[in-house]
Amino acid sequence: MLLHIQIQVILYHLLAGWLYGLGFSFLQVLTQYRRRSFLTLLGEVLYHALAAVALFFGLLQLNGAVTNIYLVLFFLLGACVYYRFYYPLFYGWFSTVRHRFHTGFHKISVAKSRVLGIIKKNTHSKKRRRDRRGRKKETDADSTG
Repeated sequence: MLLHIQIQVILYHLLAGWLYGLGFSFLQVLTQYRRRSFLTLLGEVLYHALAAVALFFGLLQLNGAVTNIYLVLFFLLGACVYYRFYYPLFYGWFSTVRHRFHTGFHKISVAKSRVLGIIKKNTHSKKRRRDRRGRKKETDADSTG
């Protein structure tokens, strides 16, 4: 591999590791106070898969997708640089975004619960209840019509 291509690949791995750390920390902050549901876990798996596809697509464009162990170490170095120096800078912004999402979702869920409370049908109207002796007793909805 030529020297200028090798330098490009090393810098690409550093940048890809930094961007991977940025995206993963954003995903972690968004789901920080939520329980681990299937969709959350599926989102993390999809994030890792898309990050790997993006990494190897860029590597394919640069050097034919040839990777070595030292390139993986440069990727990890890029992620470590992000978490060591840049994560504290971005955490406040990520928390603000999470707070805005949470506020919006809370408003939507409150409105949804109020609407469902208004239009909820009485499900007991078609059921017949039994009295203490086991005889069928008509409900109010059945006796009216």
